[in-house]
Amino acid sequence: MIISKEDEAQQETLPPYSTHSEEGNGTMATNEVIVQPVHVNLASLAEEKPRASSSKALGSSFQEIPSHLKPTTFIRKSLKKGSISGEYLVDTGLSRGGTEQSSFKPTVHLEAVEGNINAKIWLIASDDGSLPNEDRCPLLILNCVNGFINLEIVADCNNVSFTLKVSCKNGGVSVAIPSSFVGPLSLQTRNAHTRNYPKLARDLTTFADVEGDKKCFIGDYLSSGFGDGPWEGSSMDITCDTGRIKLFYDDELNRSNSQKNSLGFLRKDKIEDTKMKGYNQHPAMTPTFFPYQQT
Repeated sequence: MIISKEDEAQQETLPPYSTHSEEGNGTMATNEVIVQPVHVNLASLAEEKPRASSSKALGSSFQEIPSHLKPTTFIRKSLKKGSISGEYLVDTGLSRGGTEQSSFKPTVHLEAVEGNINAKIWLIASDDGSLPNEDRCPLLILNCVNGFINLEIVADCNNVSFTLKVSCKNGGVSVAIPSSFVGPLSLQTRNAHTRNYPKLARDLTTFADVEGDKKCFIGDYLSSGFGDGPWEGSSMDITCDTGRIKLFYDDELNRSNSQKNSLGFLRKDKIEDTKMKGYNQHPAMTPTFFPYQQT
């Protein structure tokens, strides 16, 4: 990858990761897109670990990574009155030396106001596992106001763990996770309801449920060592104010590869969501589902 002098200058001036814009009053910047370039020899990476054939680069449904996706470690997109739609490939093994983000985890941060977020995030690890877990566990943050969040995570959670933080107000959240996911789940709801699909529901243990605040665990928490010390695996924290949350494994979608590519993610939710009382009265709150494309 060739990085110009202008790009190098931009790397030196990029602010550290923040959940708020610097434009004052904590408001989000309009049409802000930051994609952090990284130094990587794609040819040697392909020789050592072919992304399309290695089980470590694939999710539980063994989906092939599209060839047009380029690996990165830092993506931030923020839109006011607009929707975000795309696929993103995060390689937790890429070196981040020489950038202001070198001291931060691999990060995907997407924010939308008066619009939807439709994202498919691929997580792979091209390194030998020598990096400390806190440096290679990606942080996925999705925030949405007056819109819907539809997220699909493709990863082998035995090889790559992640931290997911989702917040949605006046809309809804749909999250598809790998069936290999094992870790704690925190749910906060206000004027909202949660639906867990059958297969995931069988693997879900609820420790506490108090006034819309749930503490749960997905997977076998007894054999996982959860509670024996600091948790170093995957975790999810989802908040929804006025709307609904839907959680399921990626293989519960029951879609063929052709349907995934042509219809986009969670096409069937388009019918269900528009029937939700009050949500079809605002154009930004009517979910729009696009075939995935880079924005």
